[in-house]
Amino acid sequence: MPRMTGPRVLWRVALAVVCSALCVRGDDVEGASRPPRRAADMPRAAYSADGFVEIMAVDVPGDGVGFRLPLLRFATQLIGELEHGYGLEMPRTGAAGLVIHALDGQTNDVRVIASVVRRDGRALTRIYLPSPGYSSIDLLQLEIVKAYLRGWIDRNRPAGDGMPSEPPEWFAFGILRARTADGAHDDMRAVLNAWADGRPTISPASCVGLRIATMRDAVHAGYLVAWLKEKKDVRTMLDGLAAGRRWSDERFVIDLTGETDADAQRRAFQARLDRLSRAVLSPGRASAWDVRNFRRQLRLDVQPVEGEADGVAAQSCTFRRAIKLLSERPLAVRSAAIAKMRELPMYAVRRGPEMASVSEAYSEFLVMLSRGAAADRLDELLDKAEYQLSRLVDGRNANGQSGNTTLSAPSEDKFIR
Repeated sequence: MPRMTGPRVLWRVALAVVCSALCVRGDDVEGASRPPRRAADMPRAAYSADGFVEIMAVDVPGDGVGFRLPLLRFATQLIGELEHGYGLEMPRTGAAGLVIHALDGQTNDVRVIASVVRRDGRALTRIYLPSPGYSSIDLLQLEIVKAYLRGWIDRNRPAGDGMPSEPPEWFAFGILRARTADGAHDDMRAVLNAWADGRPTISPASCVGLRIATMRDAVHAGYLVAWLKEKKDVRTMLDGLAAGRRWSDERFVIDLTGETDADAQRRAFQARLDRLSRAVLSPGRASAWDVRNFRRQLRLDVQPVEGEADGVAAQSCTFRRAIKLLSERPLAVRSAAIAKMRELPMYAVRRGPEMASVSEAYSEFLVMLSRGAAADRLDELLDKAEYQLSRLVDGRNANGQSGNTTLSAPSEDKFIR
């Protein structure tokens, strides 16, 4: 075999030298990219006062607080609202039941990842936030509520009993929505609006297999838990789960209504809707539902009265039509006006000054109608009342607010599966 000489030999030698140099340099770079971790780079913990919540996070460069304290405040405030709203308290055990891991955020992963393990018979929920600054607040809240309920049920288990049961996700979501009065009232109004419009609404059958991925079921979850909260039965329900009773949607309806018969349950659901339609959900404020419900009352139910001809039928008419009907059936119209002027203010009381002014204007019209005033005078009074109502309706902002009123419509929870 001929010996390789000249330029080819020199080229191969040079390539070998370059490769050796790159290998050595590569090792040096790799070693330099992994310096010993400083104490500030190691995860550190912050705990709630009762020890139930633990936050694990590394320090943020230039920020001595980082994610630990904000996350701790967020979780403990939410838990405080649950305990205050439902009369609950987490028993102290000295061990965490919820650990939130705030990772370094060096990723575009914005998921809220939850896992549950059991240690010494106790449930431990871990929530991982790969990018804590961009994680969904709503999903984080839901996972915290689920962890709290899981921990509460677990820690209130009677000694010697078997494995505790857990409520479905829709119940935890309802607990989240109904924890404050404003949240509960928003869901009530949404259900009432559907009911008033003749759309499918809450019923015993709709309580089975609720899926909070849909807007309707999300509202129903809040409505049902708010009803249970009103009955002061949330803790009773959780006590049953702690004692090992398995969750059943059908059993939930029985506990909610106190009825086992299907027809009696439907009547209980209808009775609650009837009562809420007359209730003052937010004292001093008129919601969009309040205004709509008031407008539905602006009709006169004219019934036959003594002295009218036989065969005269009852009829429901607008106030404008009642002015014309006054000349034909004066006693019947005046009697209906008296009944309506007693009833109508109930739908405006404690609902803000604008609503009160509208009610007073319509009441003035009804008083004069009951006295049989002239048609021109009645038309003038009704024009005034309708103008005030139109100002109230037209002046409402995008949130359903008018003047001192407030209403936040529930937002669709598309991110929940």
